[in-house]
Amino acid sequence: FFADSGTTYRIRLGVNESSFGGFAQTPVLTLRWAPGVRPANDDYALAEAIEGDSGTVEGNNQSATTEPGELMGAGFGFSVTQGGDKVASVW
Repeated sequence: FFADSGTTYRIRLGVNESSFGGFAQTPVLTLRWAPGVRPANDDYALAEAIEGDSGTVEGNNQSATTEPGELMGAGFGFSVTQGGDKVASVW
């Protein structure tokens, strides 16, 4: 998600004990954050146009977001989803 400057966020981290075989262990948790920039084709309204009979499109969905009301893997054209975050292209 994209945080708003000056807003306090509370983050809760937890671990399912079954992932540690039920043994009482203290897991090591790492929290990472960094500034992000949404991809230019993050929203379906700004989908990247691809043309031709064949070709290749390269990129990633780092810092991509899910649009309100978006269905997983649904939309028009071609959508790549990973963890609910997508970038869009139309052909």
